[in-house]
Amino acid sequence: MKTFRRVSLSLLFLFAFATSASPECAWVLWSELTIAALPESGEWYVLTAYPTMQDCEAALAKEYLRLKGEGWQAYYVQVRTVFAAKGKGERITTTHYRCLPDTVDPRGPKGK
Repeated sequence: MKTFRRVSLSLLFLFAFATSASPECAWVLWSELTIAALPESGEWYVLTAYPTMQDCEAALAKEYLRLKGEGWQAYYVQVRTVFAAKGKGERITTTHYRCLPDTVDPRGPKGK
């Protein structure tokens, strides 16, 4: 029963976060590509921006289908987040795609 409560609370938190962005804001599709053999890889960058959350989600769904079609193991791992991997061992490559409100930066806060 405790596990069910934790899962329920986690889902409630995710739903609250996912719906907390203002509907007037733009939505950004971010991408990150990491190559196991290149430790300096893995920087987030903007693919494109969309006027609505639904437009960003549609673009994310297209990326998901494209990855699957190219042989990647792709998964929706969170709300508006796709993770995909390809290769083995040191040749493994991973990628993330995320739709976020334009007020959220996955790279974290900027230093001063």
